[in-house]
Amino acid sequence: MKKNRISMYKLVGLVIFSLLVVLGFGEKLDVKVEAAEARTIILHKKKFSETQANVQNTGQQMPVFDSVDGLNGIEFKVYDVSTEFYDAITAGNTVENAQAVVATTDISGKTAVATGLTDANGSEDGYLSFNLPSVDDNGKNLVYLVTETTKEGANKAANMVVAFPVYEVTGTSDGKLLYGDTELQTIHLYPKNVVIRGSLIVEKKSTIPDLSVDGAKFVIHRKGDYGISGTEYYKVLKVDGIIEWTTDPALAKQFTITSGSFFADGLEFGDYYFTEVVAPVNHGIINAQTVNHPFTITTNSLNASFTGADAVKNDGMAIAKVTGKNTNNDYDYNIGESIPYKITVPIPLGIADELSDNTNRYTSFEIIDTHASQLTFESTGYVLKADTTTINSSAYTVIPTATGFTVQLNAGFQALLAGKNNLVFTYNMDLNGTSVLEQGYENAATVTTNLSTASTTSESVMTYGKRFIKVDADNNNIPLAGTTFIVRSSDSNTANYLKQVVTTGQVTSTTWTGNSSERREFLTDSTGVIDIVGLKAGTYWLEEVTPPTGYVKLTNRISFTVNANSYYDGESILTTNVVNKHKGTLPVTGGMGIYVIIGIGVLAMILSGVWYVKRRIA
Repeated sequence: MKKNRISMYKLVGLVIFSLLVVLGFGEKLDVKVEAAEARTIILHKKKFSETQANVQNTGQQMPVFDSVDGLNGIEFKVYDVSTEFYDAITAGNTVENAQAVVATTDISGKTAVATGLTDANGSEDGYLSFNLPSVDDNGKNLVYLVTETTKEGANKAANMVVAFPVYEVTGTSDGKLLYGDTELQTIHLYPKNVVIRGSLIVEKKSTIPDLSVDGAKFVIHRKGDYGISGTEYYKVLKVDGIIEWTTDPALAKQFTITSGSFFADGLEFGDYYFTEVVAPVNHGIINAQTVNHPFTITTNSLNASFTGADAVKNDGMAIAKVTGKNTNNDYDYNIGESIPYKITVPIPLGIADELSDNTNRYTSFEIIDTHASQLTFESTGYVLKADTTTINSSAYTVIPTATGFTVQLNAGFQALLAGKNNLVFTYNMDLNGTSVLEQGYENAATVTTNLSTASTTSESVMTYGKRFIKVDADNNNIPLAGTTFIVRSSDSNTANYLKQVVTTGQVTSTTWTGNSSERREFLTDSTGVIDIVGLKAGTYWLEEVTPPTGYVKLTNRISFTVNANSYYDGESILTTNVVNKHKGTLPVTGGMGIYVIIGIGVLAMILSGVWYVKRRIA
């Protein structure tokens, strides 16, 4: 990642400290020893995201480093290498060369004279102080080697040699260091590390496929759970590539899910957490998924990834509603016939989650049914289940409304639904007498919690019918009133009868019965019309019971079919004529007439009788 650097960072670099004043040996060294024997070495451990130019340490505090973050938890050990140093001097090395020699001393067999870890000192991180003697028991100057213990995630700084007495570096001349005349009682050293930094990528999904979770917001924190005192929060990635942390969660950087994920970098080796603080629209946070979710940046896991099968989730909301099919595997029903419905709601994974104040994340849960006025809710026979377990009616309340009903879960529903997959409500409705033939009626359902909502509409249901007109066989323009019909389920003398309840002219119930006394009889009015309505699709038989006065009763049943096109053709009502013939008589006037024929017959009988008598006499 390309970084901008302020000018002072160009000055900071890896420093190998050569702090011994080069005064030669003999009197001057002995004189300097006579000052104070105890000296303090203070380490200011600094961290950088990349290698910088070298800067000579002065032994004094260096304000140029004040704005550079310190690095805690780094171990330093101090070894007495006086013998090795003076041996190098005896061998003819200069002081500077002797320092370079002892900087690479094998310390595997040595015991450290001091050990410590860098830590916070007030507002400064990376601080460590050693209080060391500057001369031995014989008054000879001591020389120390300060080494850093390797730690994963940071490049180890070079060894540092401190040879007493130490004087402030005041500058350089011809490539050599210039020193002041005052011995330093406290020596400030600025070792530094280039820290290895990793990254985090988090993919976010909804528990409901294809729902967007963009807009969810996360924070990254360390040293504790979200909202706990002492927890540090990722505030900003500075221009030098180092993260600034804050203990105020209100100042934490919020990483927003965009196109299903978020990315964060600049993370040094260590243990962290990410926590979702804002859920996406119409979703709920799941504690087990996105609250204090741990991750670690290490050599083997430099780029922490929660994607694919490891993606974290939000509780989405969905609802499915199914209309039961009739015996013909369709959605048409008799008026008054029970229509089964089933509403299924996936139960949120975090239904029983609590917030940091120990209150419930989910505080309300309702299923709302909204249906057409032509549908009537059956107030008995409904069942609510969590998966296959029936929920006691005391755990919920069914509240009728003007346009439907509401199933409201009562207090304690969180524990009741915990660990379950689906909430299932089954119930029945029926088409009432206000139904218009061949018109579909929908039934919608909505699930609502305090966090999210979802709606759906089930398949439409409808009912059908058929219109007949009773007319004269010789003149179809003459309607016949007073004809009584019944409807049978098949063309059989043992077939069931159509039974319907009619209230104020509207069919409110349709069933079939084998008891002829319960059958419904249809009587033609002055227009000859009968309407058979409130039937599901099928084939039925019209049977005439009583013909109109003076007409012959039909001996055969008439087969008819009801379906989506049997009653209406657009806005017109389709009709089927049922004809009847007059009872037969011969004409009494006009033509030969019946009386003429009778007279001829009587005369023929008389003449036959006379002929027969005369023949007997002869």
